Amino acid sequence: MCDCYGDQCAICRVGIFMHLADFKTTSDEIRVYCEEHVPEKGRGILWEYWNEGEEANRQRCFVESLTDNAWNHREGNHPNFNNAEILREVPQEREGK
Repeated sequence: MCDCYGDQCAICRVGIFMHLADFKTTSDEIRVYCEEHVPEKGRGILWEYWNEGEEANRQRCFVESLTDNAWNHREGNHPNFNNAEILREVPQEREGK
């Protein structure tokens, strides 16, 4: 089982459908950024995602892990599309945390 829901970029509020695996992470443990607003610092994963047959319409987003729990389950916290690939893991925490 998983939690699938509509989230928004933390900066511009553009919609991004998300998947949280096995209900091990809650939506308040992550912060999502569209490809236009990927932060310079933050602990999380940069994802590339697309639907089957729409490879030309690939998009990217950054899913920031705000808690250790979210970081431990980071690969299950991804955009809810047919295809999602990890482009880069960023293990450092955001400044001030």
